[in-house]
Amino acid sequence: MKTKKLFWLMAIFAMLTVAPSCDKDDDNSNNNGEDPTEDPIDESLPLSLQGTNYYVIQLDETSFSSLGKRVANDLRPNGTTRFLDVWAQGETYSAGTCQGPNAYGEITEWVSLVVVAPDSWSGAGWRITDGVDMTGIDDTYNFHIAIKSPSNQPTAGHTFIFNSDGNEIKLFFGPESEAGSDLWYANYTHDGEWNHFDIPVSTLMEKGYMWENGLNGNVLGVLSGSVAGRELNIDAMFFYKPKK
Repeated sequence: MKTKKLFWLMAIFAMLTVAPSCDKDDDNSNNNGEDPTEDPIDESLPLSLQGTNYYVIQLDETSFSSLGKRVANDLRPNGTTRFLDVWAQGETYSAGTCQGPNAYGEITEWVSLVVVAPDSWSGAGWRITDGVDMTGIDDTYNFHIAIKSPSNQPTAGHTFIFNSDGNEIKLFFGPESEAGSDLWYANYTHDGEWNHFDIPVSTLMEKGYMWENGLNGNVLGVLSGSVAGRELNIDAMFFYKPKK
C-alpha cells in the first residue's frame, strides 16, 4: 500500500469525477432540525433501517425513502456538491456490473467497481464540497456497510479510510493475512451473497475518529489493492443511531 502522503497526493492530483454505471445520482435532502420521532418506523424493515439520525453515503432510493424524516443528512453523490470519484480513472478501477438484488433485496443498482491496477494501486472516494456538519455523530452511532464478493474471489480485500480531521481511520474487509495494521477487520463470505456489518463509532473513536469541523473533502475513501479483476461491490453505507 502506498504511504499516506502518496495516497492523498494521488487523490488530489489524479482525481477524476465519474458516475459509475452502478451508482445513480440523486438530489440530496437535509432534515437537520426535524424531530425523527415524528416519523413512525415500519417494523417490517431490516433492523439497520429502523434507527434514527441517518447520515447516508450510499443507499437505494426505495430504502432511502423508507427513512423519511429520520435522515439527518443525505451525503449520496448528486453530481453538484457530492461525488463518487475514481482516482486516476481507467488506471485504478473500471465500472462493474450489478447483478441480482441489492443489499436490501431491491432490484436496483449499487456501487460496483473492478480493479484495473497496472500501477500497483486502486482507489476511490466519496467527496463533499459544501461543508457538511458531521459533529452530531458520537459514540451512540454505528457505521453500517454491506459488501459482497463472487465465489471466484476468495481473497478479495478492501480498505476503507475515514479522513477525520486529519486522522486516517481504517477498516479492512477481507482475510486477516491481508489486514496489516488497519484498525479493524472482518472477513466475509465470498459466495455472491451480501454481508452486513454494523460497526460501533465508539470503536472508531478509540483510534481518533471525530468531527470537530464542517466536512469538506472525502468523507470516505477505499483501496482495493493491485489484483486486476478484483471486484468491489458495496451498498447501504451510512452512520445512524441503532434502534434501542
